Amino acid sequence: MDTQKIFIGDKSHAVIRCSNCGKTKTVDVESIRHIRKPIRVKCGCACVFNVVLEERKYYRKATTLSGVCSKGGQSGSPFPITVENVSRSGVGFVVDAKGVAVNGIKENDTLNIEFRLDNNARTLIRSKITVRFIRNNYVGAEFCCLDEHAKKELGFYLMP
Repeated sequence: MDTQKIFIGDKSHAVIRCSNCGKTKTVDVESIRHIRKPIRVKCGCACVFNVVLEERKYYRKATTLSGVCSKGGQSGSPFPITVENVSRSGVGFVVDAKGVAVNGIKENDTLNIEFRLDNNARTLIRSKITVRFIRNNYVGAEFCCLDEHAKKELGFYLMP
């Protein structure tokens, strides 16, 4: 059975599209936005599929990109990371070598990040980021100073 992710953000309505016949329907999601498991939907063409509501503000693309990260200022030497996902507003990565604690990373820290997209141009993304959460060696962070070129390249990269 197909599962479809619907990004609702802060909207109160979502558009569900049948993957079989292409028919769309706009539904009010206010009463169901709290449901975290797949919702079963049946189209008029008899196709049955699941829908998962995603409240993220921006689409997040899964990746496996090598990069480096360092603490702000001159004092931090770069350490290897693997970027596991990226969106227009942020990035999620795993600290490869010594781990989060050894590198002294804490929530609200400002770090420097650098990685290349796996697009044809191998676009370099270099930015300051603010750490929003840490789970084991996984770090979720928000871009602080992404230049216009990088924003444009990320926009193209994130297109389905």
